[in-house]
Order: sequence, then C-alpha cells, then structure tokens
Amino acid sequence: MSPLPNYRPQQMSLGPLETEILNIVWDLGCATVKQVHELILADPDRELAY
Repeated sequence: MSPLPNYRPQQMSLGPLETEILNIVWDLGCATVKQVHELILADPDRELAY
C-alpha cells in the first residue's frame, strides 16, 4: 500500500452553513444538535438537502 500524500491546504476554511452552525453554538454557549437544527430551520424560506 502506498503512503498517503503529504498534501494539506494552505488555509483551512469553513463553508457558509458550517460557519452559521458554529456562530449559533458560539452565541448559545452550549447547544444540542436539535437546538441548532431548529434555529437553522426557523427561516421558512430555508431549504436544506439531506
């Protein structure tokens, strides 16, 4: 088996939904997945794919 390449991105970045989730957790201080999910879906125009 060949070894894994030593590639690492120069800069790590988050996507927009990841950023939103982390901001929610940061604002609440402590949150369950259910709380975050409910807050994200509170916007009636929001569509999330599963």
